[in-house]
Amino acid sequence: MRQNIPVTQLMPGMKIVALDIGWTKSPKWTNPFVLNSGEDLALLLQHCKIVAIETNQAANEQAPEATAPSETTPKPAQAGAQPKKQPATSNASLEQRISKQFVIDSFHECMDILTANFDRVRNGQRIDANSIQATSKKLLISTIARPGTLALLSQLEEKDSSLERKSQDVAILSLNFGRSLGMSKAQLHKLCMSALLHDIGMIKIPAELLEQKETLSIGQRISIQKHVNYGCDILHQSSALRPLNSVIAYHHERFDGTGYPSGISGRKIPLEARILAITTAFEAMTRNRHFSNKETPTQALRKIYSLRNQNFDGKLVERFIRSVGVYPVGTLVELNKQQIGMVTDVAQATRSRPKVRCLFNHQGHPLPKQRDLDLAGGPFKKVKITRTVEPEEIEAFSLQSLAQDLGFSRVA
Repeated sequence: MRQNIPVTQLMPGMKIVALDIGWTKSPKWTNPFVLNSGEDLALLLQHCKIVAIETNQAANEQAPEATAPSETTPKPAQAGAQPKKQPATSNASLEQRISKQFVIDSFHECMDILTANFDRVRNGQRIDANSIQATSKKLLISTIARPGTLALLSQLEEKDSSLERKSQDVAILSLNFGRSLGMSKAQLHKLCMSALLHDIGMIKIPAELLEQKETLSIGQRISIQKHVNYGCDILHQSSALRPLNSVIAYHHERFDGTGYPSGISGRKIPLEARILAITTAFEAMTRNRHFSNKETPTQALRKIYSLRNQNFDGKLVERFIRSVGVYPVGTLVELNKQQIGMVTDVAQATRSRPKVRCLFNHQGHPLPKQRDLDLAGGPFKKVKITRTVEPEEIEAFSLQSLAQDLGFSRVA
């Protein structure tokens, strides 16, 4: 059976049987083929929007786990060591010990801690490094034990334009991406803290400049770019946070050397900073901002891909596209053209067959009784995802109601 899906939802191992541009305009292929590399995925992303896959292929259901990048990955205190994979058995036992409520509380606690610390900086005080380290560890534990829960919670919570919320969303994106790259726990902890504090220097920039809708002058752009130096100065006040400066100082550098403030290029830019360059861009593109409307994840990925080896490390871009998954947690999907549900969890071994909470009928009306389907097996093997659905298509869609239905309320 054939199924049409967006290119960004492809995973290695899927058999592609048709392209929306046709085989005659294909940049490489003339017949159906099995997707086996990130390079081919990137090529498809550049030329196609929709492809048809063969859904009854075993390869479609068992996409291989991404391997660690071949580059040497710097550790927080020492360069030249390869990233370490986390043992699957320890992750499984950790999931048994870490509850869903722990993840929910960690998410909200992180927001509270960021708000308190950003207010401290606004009032001329130092950051409480201990609280940042502690909340980063809880986010890391949540990511390792229940990555789907944390990712879903990030989608269910109403987003605002605050620096605190933006920073937390970037941290969650970065943790999930870092795990897909095989980074060690120590590296992930440093990456998380760096993500939470990457734009702390923006506090020193006048609000009217940040909210200006008109095109910025050269002088105004230079003023905003100073937030990098301000951020490093803020972190330098704490000996525990100074090691993060090697990331914060370079997260606006570009892979081709046209970034700021140092103009360095390629892999001279620290790995963590190259990761943040991608995750901050993706977060910004998919969030409503006062000067532009948000883009869909597909549109954002296309734009990021178009800037590979310019703004971003090309190989990391390909890895990021793969790490987003077939149907990312929080995606609304239509099942057999009958019901619409939200993806609530994705198993690594069966990324094209996620867990789905059925919410609406095909007309967008709420179901009298919601139910959870695990498409990976059991009685739901014949249930197919026919398309993805945008929230704007459903008048009755409410994040707040859905969060309550899924049990994501914060315990006071």
